[in-house]
Amino acid sequence: MRYFAKFVTLCAFFTICTILFCSSAFAQEKTDHLATEILTKKNFKGTALYGFMNGGSDLYYEYGFKELDVTQLNATFIFNGALVTEKYTVEIYKMETPQGAFGLYSTHVHKFLKRDQYGFFDCMTNYQLQSCVAAEYISIVFDNSTAQAREGADLLYKNYLNQLQEPIKFAVPEIVTAKLGESLSGRLKLVQGQIALNNSAQDLYPLFEGFTTFNVWFTNEFEGEELFYKAVIQFPTADDAQKFAKKNAGSKISDDFAPAVIQVLSDTELLLCLQ
Repeated sequence: MRYFAKFVTLCAFFTICTILFCSSAFAQEKTDHLATEILTKKNFKGTALYGFMNGGSDLYYEYGFKELDVTQLNATFIFNGALVTEKYTVEIYKMETPQGAFGLYSTHVHKFLKRDQYGFFDCMTNYQLQSCVAAEYISIVFDNSTAQAREGADLLYKNYLNQLQEPIKFAVPEIVTAKLGESLSGRLKLVQGQIALNNSAQDLYPLFEGFTTFNVWFTNEFEGEELFYKAVIQFPTADDAQKFAKKNAGSKISDDFAPAVIQVLSDTELLLCLQ
């Protein structure tokens, strides 16, 4: 009788899946045993982001923010043989470029339980799954720090990926990532302006005084007990690149670092090494 009751429960669950996924923002025929119930859904465009965030919006605009979809939902799925429900807040930030989406993602990656599991940039912490795909930065937040809640976040994310067409690719400078292996989340960052630079690479901030528009792809790894920066810097004009190289070649940002070594990669690209 107990097994029959469990069978009936599972049959009912798959019926619910069919109904709920017809109206879900994450609807997909291949549900991977996941059903969603939308609780609230909001959209923010342009300067409306200032009303959504309690500070910090300028960083998003610096990376090219266009639009935000915020969805609160209940997700029902099978975990360890039982039917369970968890609540999630899903935020999808639509950016102007894939690079902007990655840059925003890279500034939010710190400690994580796992990373780069699905062929894209993604990371899981105790209360959040983050990713960037094409020109979107995705955040899935949950209140319970449990394996069950993380499993539901994984299912939501995989369902999101199942709906994608061929994602837009973007180039990552190989000279920076050559020795990092396949998992780059938490190790490679992209800053696109003074706010991001101050948040993610304060050591480098003095080098960019007087410059407002730039991309900096960088890693900061420890070699023994010493912190080592390697960065590809992209400027909009050759004139800016020349001014930066002239201003900073051989300069010291602090007594903790040796003089900066700058190599010209192209008219608008420089390689910066600091140790």
